[in-house]
Amino acid sequence: PDVVVVATGSRDVVPPIPGVGQSHVATTTDVLLGRKTTGAKVVVVGAGENGCETALWLARGGRDVTLVEMQAAAIATPVARANRNMLLDLLAERGVPILTRTRVTEVQADGVLVSHEDGRQQRLPCDSVVLSVGMKADNVLHGELERTFAGPLYEVGDCSGAHNVMKAVWDAYEVGRTV
Repeated sequence: PDVVVVATGSRDVVPPIPGVGQSHVATTTDVLLGRKTTGAKVVVVGAGENGCETALWLARGGRDVTLVEMQAAAIATPVARANRNMLLDLLAERGVPILTRTRVTEVQADGVLVSHEDGRQQRLPCDSVVLSVGMKADNVLHGELERTFAGPLYEVGDCSGAHNVMKAVWDAYEVGRTV
């Protein structure tokens, strides 16, 4: 080829939480792609944009969902204010609690243990845990091609760093426009 465009995407980050390898734990990608299903009572770990959207989707599907977030606020990453406010309003409308400044310390067979910023410990009963703590660029192919391909090489989308679909479309547009 004269030019190679790499768009290999990203992979879910799986945090090193004790018990995270159990069968009732899934990533947002696994749940949204239908590779794994959840039970009726779900704890979503991570209240960023993906975690909140997944929690809303699960709540609309009849699940009892709780969001757990380490940061001081849900959707702390740059998101349009109107989108953020709408998503938080929809979660509130569905009765989805968001526990901020709270860390999951252990996943158990029938719940999760959390630690609040004030040191208080709490057990949240659930039958499913969905991990939404971030994405990591899948840039292995790009690295291999850098060593072997002499022509122009471009990365688009999440393989250059996990972002959102708007950034992926913009990257692709820019590469397509200039190639």
